[in-house]
Amino acid sequence: MRTFFLPVKIRLLPLAVFALVLATRISGAHEAPNPAFAVNLTPAIRIGEFTTSRYLFEKNYRQFTGSGLRHPKKDPATEELNRWFALYLARLVIKADLIQQGELDRPEVVTITRQMARYMLTQPQGPLYIALGGSDPPAFRRERRAQILKESQFAANSGNISQLWSAIAPRLNRKEALRTQDVEPIGASILADYFFNGIAKRVSASDFVRDFQQGIARLVPRDIQTLSEQIEDMIVAEYDLVDAEKLGLDQTPQFLEDRYNFALNQALALYEEKLSKQLVISSAELETYHQANLRRYSSPVEIRGALFIYFDLETARRGMTAPTEENIPGLAPLPFQTIDPFIIPRDVPTPPLDVPYPFLISTPIGQRCGPFPYAGKYAVFLKRTAGEFSPLPMEKIQDQLRRDLSREKIEAAEIESLMRNLNRVQLLLELTDYKIENPLPRWRSETGQATSQDAGTNGKKTEID
Repeated sequence: MRTFFLPVKIRLLPLAVFALVLATRISGAHEAPNPAFAVNLTPAIRIGEFTTSRYLFEKNYRQFTGSGLRHPKKDPATEELNRWFALYLARLVIKADLIQQGELDRPEVVTITRQMARYMLTQPQGPLYIALGGSDPPAFRRERRAQILKESQFAANSGNISQLWSAIAPRLNRKEALRTQDVEPIGASILADYFFNGIAKRVSASDFVRDFQQGIARLVPRDIQTLSEQIEDMIVAEYDLVDAEKLGLDQTPQFLEDRYNFALNQALALYEEKLSKQLVISSAELETYHQANLRRYSSPVEIRGALFIYFDLETARRGMTAPTEENIPGLAPLPFQTIDPFIIPRDVPTPPLDVPYPFLISTPIGQRCGPFPYAGKYAVFLKRTAGEFSPLPMEKIQDQLRRDLSREKIEAAEIESLMRNLNRVQLLLELTDYKIENPLPRWRSETGQATSQDAGTNGKKTEID
């Protein structure tokens, strides 16, 4: 089961983790407590005065290998795993330098980190609902949401919400980001009234757009119903944040480590963005890269399955599991309509589902994904088969080719930087526990930086003065 969120934009994130973020709906920013992976704050790697904890190392390792995820990857080949570790070390060296340069204090980094912290504390899969939700966090959240809206005396102004929808719908249909100026004529109109801690408060159209812009990952409102739900979410999140902080969930070791790691990744993103702007890639270089990677840039010409259509979003979410013969409360309902077979061709101007094709490709056969907006309702897609693979035309993927080639060039530059800074790296963990070959002795030998501590070590603790 793959829940689909289509954000208007993903806030600044390192290119290296962009695809991972999409796959996990950014929920990986703060993982649910897992007894198999306790928060181990002992240092794993030291770069000068900077250290990274074993918890963060193992978190990154699990994200790469897929260990512990719902659909784990196969064990990566040794060469692939060693390359990941090399890049991981290279970026730790860069992060150590960024800390010394005060990059974590940049306004962009401080702002987005604060917003991510709020998101981490208030998201449905976050620590608050894990702590209070017992065995059924989703059911607890529904009950809590209803209680908050009732006790806050939340009162929506349906007329003004309809006006807001009319103002923003054209931009959303064009997949354009919301802007404050788009609602200037109705910016002061009140969408809802409510009480917070006994104080009367209001949500205006400008307040909603501003909150949407600052969101880390937001579901695009596709109709007035989902727009109204997102306005309600603003009030629920306000209460959630206060309660999460009262419980000290923003001060737990895991949360603080995740927050610090996120800030480091934002500083790294700005650094990599600066590098990418300095790159010059010619058309001939792009063509050569495309021809050398035709297999990589191939995909199925079509995807087949069944489409289950539901009247509303909540019913569609319940339809993510296999339908039952009867519409029993709490179990998956029967769809309003079923289209079977449902064929999604790759090379058409207007696909039958407004969903990124790569997302459908990555969905395992036999698995459901969604819900998606569809013809004024909501749909869940069951993937059954994928067609034959063929190369994608270069003119359709030029932006992706340029991003990928830029990424490879940036990674090469980061590895070169690591090779010049090997004497700063200290490994404080057993790499053999992770099936990783310790590359430092070989690298130091190749670069003339070999030390007596390196002799004969492989996966052993390596201390460098």
